Amino acid sequence: MVVNVPATAPDPNVSVIKLEIKGALDVVDVFIRPGADGAIALSARLVDLHNPQSGASARLETQNGAAFVGYWLNSEAWVSWAFTKAKPGTYEVVAEVSGPDDSKATLAIGKETRPVFFARP
Repeated sequence: MVVNVPATAPDPNVSVIKLEIKGALDVVDVFIRPGADGAIALSARLVDLHNPQSGASARLETQNGAAFVGYWLNSEAWVSWAFTKAKPGTYEVVAEVSGPDDSKATLAIGKETRPVFFARP
């Protein structure tokens, strides 16, 4: 289920979204998993945003139905995706990015309880 919220909070200090669910919940772990070809697609819609307490904040944006991380101007902000069932091996990393000509990116793959892909602007 995807819940869309307005771009501007109804209350600038405290906004609450109340979801009323009828019936029993069927909770399923949602992990990103490799496709049949072994590729791991890290969709912007499944990104975990990690913004610092101050400065510009990265946020999920959409344009013409396509999702992307926008306003990612703070070098202290970072994004990550958790995924599972990746096989050991060599992977080609392909990313669609935009920014000023002098932009740089740092990519890392770590392993906590499951593999995590981290990126910084």
